[in-house]
Amino acid sequence: MEAANAAAQVRAELSIGHDSRVLHFVLSSIVVVGGVFSVLNLAGVSNWDPVPLVGSVLWLLFIWWIVRDGRKEAAGLGKYLLTVPGNVIGRFFAEIGAFTETDKQPVVRFGFRLLGWKVVQRSIALSKIHAVKWDMGQASGMTGRDMNDWLVFLYYDHDKPAESERRRNWKIKTMPQWTHPFPDQDLICVGPAKRKEITEKFALKFVDFLRVAGVRLERSENENRFTRPMP
Repeated sequence: MEAANAAAQVRAELSIGHDSRVLHFVLSSIVVVGGVFSVLNLAGVSNWDPVPLVGSVLWLLFIWWIVRDGRKEAAGLGKYLLTVPGNVIGRFFAEIGAFTETDKQPVVRFGFRLLGWKVVQRSIALSKIHAVKWDMGQASGMTGRDMNDWLVFLYYDHDKPAESERRRNWKIKTMPQWTHPFPDQDLICVGPAKRKEITEKFALKFVDFLRVAGVRLERSENENRFTRPMP
């Protein structure tokens, strides 16, 4: 975390929309309230009644699973715990600049502001950016029709030769001819899922945001994709 006054170092900043804050608040409340009742339930179990015991244990295991994965994704328990209220009242952003002594080149950082604090969730060197693409999300893929869940994806070089080799060797028994489409890149979603026209408008704005900072991106044959030119 960094104090909000570090914004003076920012070369460029882009506001990013967010999923339904009400939905995040409701889901977080259900998890927390359910956890509290589970603990109270276990503390008050008499004669080890299996129904409240099993239900409470399963709910606490569910919370443990959520926190474990969230901590891994957020690179720390503290950042994850801040992400929960951040999803409800935080203001999400992308910013470009050289922010620390270890940043030998400009980076793009993604995060949110919460009560005067800036929480950085991901930092990617501009030179590692490979492509920007917008496409339908998981719901559309599962139903086979447009569910208005278009997302913007940022592909970037992960610089992990061992991981690249592992991905190239992936095999699927039911699809022996399948190969990993991007063994050398990782990806992140930028912004929430929206209708195609809204997502496309934001994607073009995001591409311009990167281009102004010096990232070379050219529109590919796929009209929904901008890619770094080959050297």
